[in-house]
Amino acid sequence: MRRQLARLKEMAERPNITIRVVPFSGGWYPRPQRPYVLFEFTEPENEDVLSLENPLGDIIIREASPEEPEGASPVSYLEVFFQLEQLARREDAPILIDEAIVRMERYEHLGRSERNEDKPGVATVT
Repeated sequence: MRRQLARLKEMAERPNITIRVVPFSGGWYPRPQRPYVLFEFTEPENEDVLSLENPLGDIIIREASPEEPEGASPVSYLEVFFQLEQLARREDAPILIDEAIVRMERYEHLGRSERNEDKPGVATVT
C-alpha cells in the first residue's frame, strides 16, 4: 500500500490531476458512504443531474425531480462537495499522504516487534 500512496503523491504533481485527502482531524463528513457523479450543464435548459451509485442499481435525480429522496438533490450534493473542497485542500494532499506512509511504516514495525516478543529465539532486525 505504501507504493500505491507514493504513486498517488507522484500523480498529484501533474497539472491535470487533482487529489484531495480528507484528514482524520476533519471528522465524519456528509455523504461519505455513497459514490456519486454530478453532471452540470452550461445550457440553462439542461438541468443538473445527480447519479447515485447503489448496490441495487443506480439512481438518477434531476434538479426538478418531484420524486427525489429527501436531502438528495444535485444542489445538496454540490454544497457537500464545496464543503469537502475546503476540508480536503489540494495543497495538503502530499503532506497527508507522507504522514500516512510514515504511520504505516511505524505500525508495521510495531507489529513485527510485538509478534516476535513472544517467540523465544526470534529476533527482530531493524
